[in-house]
Amino acid sequence: MKTVANRSDEHIYDEVKRLKKELAKVIQERDLLKRPQRTLQGNFVKYAWITDQAKDYPVTILCRFMDVSVVAIMIGLALLKRIERKKMKRLLSS
Repeated sequence: MKTVANRSDEHIYDEVKRLKKELAKVIQERDLLKRPQRTLQGNFVKYAWITDQAKDYPVTILCRFMDVSVVAIMIGLALLKRIERKKMKRLLSS
């Protein structure tokens, strides 16, 4: 049977767990801001930058940072891949 003290301990444990998760997210965002910044213009540049940074950070955080929806990034990445394939075909046919 759970006592009042046990419920209180569980609540504290859950709160600490939630705060640790939030702190980890904030630290990632802070570290992202510390990186050298370039002037980012246009959505394709944003998508390319997010793709590059996705090795180190979750895409959802990068999308929030760049003010881009996750759906938009998926569409943008598909367009970038299509453009790269066209460039490769042009190079190979030359």
